[in-house]
Amino acid sequence: MMNSAYVNGTSALKEDSKVIEFRVVEQKKQPKNSNYVANYKVGEKQEVYPFRSTEDLQKMNTYFEEKGQERNRMMFVVGINVGLRAGDLLTLTWDKIMEDGKVVDGVTVKEEKTGKFRTFYFNDSCKTVLTAYFEKHNPALESYVFASRKGDYVNVKSAGKILKTAAKAVGIKYNVGTHSMRKTFGYHQLKAHNNDAMFVCQLQEMFGHSSPQITLRYCGLETEKLQQYYNDINLL
Repeated sequence: MMNSAYVNGTSALKEDSKVIEFRVVEQKKQPKNSNYVANYKVGEKQEVYPFRSTEDLQKMNTYFEEKGQERNRMMFVVGINVGLRAGDLLTLTWDKIMEDGKVVDGVTVKEEKTGKFRTFYFNDSCKTVLTAYFEKHNPALESYVFASRKGDYVNVKSAGKILKTAAKAVGIKYNVGTHSMRKTFGYHQLKAHNNDAMFVCQLQEMFGHSSPQITLRYCGLETEKLQQYYNDINLL
């Protein structure tokens, strides 16, 4: 049960004993572009969106390739294909994902947010980009897969800036961040399993959500579904 509240002058939601704060963001003037998605609403928290189209995914991939940003491209490709939270993705080490010079099929991690263990799997897209990077750079097995220049891992804030910079450079108008990678995974998984009535429940469990509706909303499909329902019926 969530109740509206104010905490230190900011808008907030109160759920039982927990208080979840969010910033009130000023409404920005929207460019005259039919493809623009409003990212800010007065009194609501800032939202980030999945990469819904293969065209936008390719734009991001090409940007990283042309800029020679191999690590960033690898982060993007793996991020949109495994659906981990950024904090769990960015702290992966090579010894976790490599065995006898090859990328393993699956990895079990302890989620930073929940403390629960989750197993995820690498598809061919992940294995290709990870193998290419490993063979070219031969990193130490104990080092981070997405290492910073200082040898630590790229933090979530820096990863968000990397994605925002790339998106802006290729003309993507909607707001993106590290959650966009996880949302993209969910969005395209739901699209691919559109005829599987049970899949949304499976994805709900993978994401640790409390209901299928929250999963649909998180992945950006709730609005699409609602619009579809209205358009499916044309009376007279």
